[in-house]
Amino acid sequence: MYIDEDQFQVIFGTPEITQLTGRGSGSIDSDVYDAAAKRADALINDYLRSFYEVPFTNPIPSTIINIASAITRYELYSLDPRESVTELYKEALAMLERIANGKLDLLGAVKIGTTNKSSSTKLRRV
Repeated sequence: MYIDEDQFQVIFGTPEITQLTGRGSGSIDSDVYDAAAKRADALINDYLRSFYEVPFTNPIPSTIINIASAITRYELYSLDPRESVTELYKEALAMLERIANGKLDLLGAVKIGTTNKSSSTKLRRV
């Protein structure tokens, strides 16, 4: 997952994730969270798979973590998102578009058709 439950709690707080996943139980339902985060990951991967090697691996670019947090939050609010949640979701989609259109690069991510430094500096014996 691009943003795990602990990272989400740090960004949005325990009360919000409890409310969104617990369905009145007063505790966090990790299965509900994981399902929303996986949907966010899938959307990100679908947008960017033609341009970057996905899924992204550690270290995951911070831009992807930010996008994943907004999309995951929107997914958790799926029945009745607040306006601010919807706006963050739209901004995340716009950022994915900018990345896909080449207007924004992801630091540390491997673009399709390129190699990373460690694989491009092999020495040949003559």
